[in-house]
Amino acid sequence: MLVRGARGAVDRRGAAAAVAAWIELQTQARSAPTVKQQLAAIRHLFDWLVMGQVVPLNPAASVRGPAHSVRKGKTPVLDPAEARTLLDSIDISTPIGLRDRALIALMVYSFGRIGAALAMKVEDVFVVETGHGP
Repeated sequence: MLVRGARGAVDRRGAAAAVAAWIELQTQARSAPTVKQQLAAIRHLFDWLVMGQVVPLNPAASVRGPAHSVRKGKTPVLDPAEARTLLDSIDISTPIGLRDRALIALMVYSFGRIGAALAMKVEDVFVVETGHGP
């Protein structure tokens, strides 16, 4: 099927086939996540060109990327004994040690990242009374 655009006739299937062939070539030389990211960039480029009425359709819209699933994350997790050892190793006799221990404890027990921990305000802390302890 031919679609007449501002720049002339465009074969819808031919353009999608060209993008699919390029993705297939990339899959042979690069990892699946890299190829998926490149395909996403091409899709966004063509979306932008369609919105600007430079091309009539996005040939990458119907192209599927390579299959890739992540079974296990790369981020290591501390077990409770390791977390306790880490926190106990911090010198809390100085204000800097108290600060460091508070930040690390916040990140360990909330699975937060340093950026999120540093951006927190006192109002962001919600304390739940459990009835345990002093």
